Amino acid sequence: MSQVDRKKQAHSRSYSGPNPIRMSDQEWSVMISALSNEQKELLSELRHRAQCCTQMAVSGPQPTAVTLEVAETAMDALLRKLADMEVKFPFERFPLSGSYA
Repeated sequence: MSQVDRKKQAHSRSYSGPNPIRMSDQEWSVMISALSNEQKELLSELRHRAQCCTQMAVSGPQPTAVTLEVAETAMDALLRKLADMEVKFPFERFPLSGSYA
């Protein structure tokens, strides 16, 4: 498989929902509700790790290259796993309000 084919395959399996670390816990629960308990635990652990790493990266006076890389790696792992499990965000369950309606 060529590098171009790998990139196309990786892009075709990308997660396309809202940012999982900015979702409310309710939205997160709804999104992963169809998964097995084991899958839910794994994704929730990855989400928690991404949230913590991101918080560490942005909470200091100046983010370091290391903390930013750790946060990016944690977020990438979460997004990759969401894509691998083909998790979709059920937009129809959350009615739009305000200027989005």
